[in-house]
Amino acid sequence: MRVKQRVDIDVNYDCADSTGTYNLYWQTLDIDFNIEKEVHYVEPSGSCGGNTPCYLTIQEAIDAAGSRATIKIAEGRYYEDLTLSSPKVLTLQGGWDTAFTTRTSNTTVDSLSISSGTVTAEYLICQ
Repeated sequence: MRVKQRVDIDVNYDCADSTGTYNLYWQTLDIDFNIEKEVHYVEPSGSCGGNTPCYLTIQEAIDAAGSRATIKIAEGRYYEDLTLSSPKVLTLQGGWDTAFTTRTSNTTVDSLSISSGTVTAEYLICQ
């Protein structure tokens, strides 16, 4: 969701002009920002039920993700040692069916190492 916000700032410089009159200054800023998280998909066959962007491995999706992203991962076993070493805020959602319409199971990975950033894991097993 893109949000366009208008912010009015009342700034009183508390100074007089040459006539001794104090002036009040008003400034309006238009700020445009995106509050929507990116969504990436991971499925070993690379189809991801037609959803894009689609990755074959979870690590590829982690590396491609921006500063805030959700990574939806198809159920099953992934022989990966996942690492996050950048200040990203990621949600790893495991257990999705291959069409990414329902979560019916778990996703299993070898390990998850975080040296920087934040990860929220759902339906994800490390073993």
